[in-house]
Amino acid sequence: MEDINKIQELSESDIYVLLKQNEADRIFAENIIMNRRSGKDPYAKGDFRLNFYKEVMSDMYIDGFVMTYPHGTIVRQAKRSFYYRGENQLYSTTSPSLCRFLKNIENEEERAVERFVADMKIAEYKSLLFKFQHTTDIWEKGVSILSEQLAQHYGLKTHWLDITNDFEVALFFACCKYNKDNNTWLPLVKSDFNENENTQYGIIFKNNTELSDLFLGCDSTFEGKILPIGFQPFMRSHMQTGYAMLMNDQMDLQNNSGFEMYKFKHSEKLCNLIYKKMNRGKKIYPHEGLNSVKDQIELIEQCREFSHEAFEYAYSKADQKIDIGDWEQLLTKHQYYIGKSPINLSRQRIRAVNRAYEKFDIEKTYNIKLVSRLCYIPK
Repeated sequence: MEDINKIQELSESDIYVLLKQNEADRIFAENIIMNRRSGKDPYAKGDFRLNFYKEVMSDMYIDGFVMTYPHGTIVRQAKRSFYYRGENQLYSTTSPSLCRFLKNIENEEERAVERFVADMKIAEYKSLLFKFQHTTDIWEKGVSILSEQLAQHYGLKTHWLDITNDFEVALFFACCKYNKDNNTWLPLVKSDFNENENTQYGIIFKNNTELSDLFLGCDSTFEGKILPIGFQPFMRSHMQTGYAMLMNDQMDLQNNSGFEMYKFKHSEKLCNLIYKKMNRGKKIYPHEGLNSVKDQIELIEQCREFSHEAFEYAYSKADQKIDIGDWEQLLTKHQYYIGKSPINLSRQRIRAVNRAYEKFDIEKTYNIKLVSRLCYIPK
């Protein structure tokens, strides 16, 4: 854990400057999109080569630009100046949920089993997604369904850490808390941030997008790279302008040299301001199809029995030095079993979600235009 006294502090005026910069980024991208849609010829005047480069660079600011990354083909959201992560207090570590969970397990065998189980849960979650025609329709458009990154957004443990390029989203998470009892978000109050020295401050992580994106092409590894989630089935990830960073068990964002780490003094005024600005959380936690099957996601998280398909998926990602039969014995030893899927979804419930998205059109619903750019890669 970082020493709270050594972290750079943001004043309230600094927060407002960042909010203003965030709004300027949004408007800048909107203007580029409007120019594209107007049909204006980008090559009408001046140097053709320069105008071509300007147009190619502006692709990154287009909502709906389809681009292939190492983790899949993504419908991008507009680029902004910085990547952010917000936390409502200084935690002992800033790492993905699965990394934190595994760190608390001392036994090496048990740790390996729980890692395997986490992958089976991802496979079951993917199976749940594909029970709905809405998911298949988007997949058939050539968009990769990022089940692992989406699972993180819906409460399953993964090696991916949530990142955003929208400062308002990061500030919301730094100023609000989730109430599990009634499934709502609430602004922090004095009793929340007066518990101890570390709860007195919200934490903001900030990373320059230009510098960070340069590292994407440096090597073929995913770890430590910030990758877009974009427009996916259902709405939560893109409403949070979601990005994700794959991290291993040793990584901690607090020790990442690419991110600047800031603290700001909590106040009820600021917490209420961002809470209202984000419509009490509804702007980033909208009512959407997966809300109606929240119980199924909870079943996946709590289950002890998994389908053979989930087992095979997890085995494909596991240590191949251990035979597939030995893995099944290891799971049984730790009271996990291979048999049937935990998903228990009636046809009526599936049809209800399908009906809700029957007239869904990704371009009309999100006011985007799916565009891409053909590239020639010399041999």
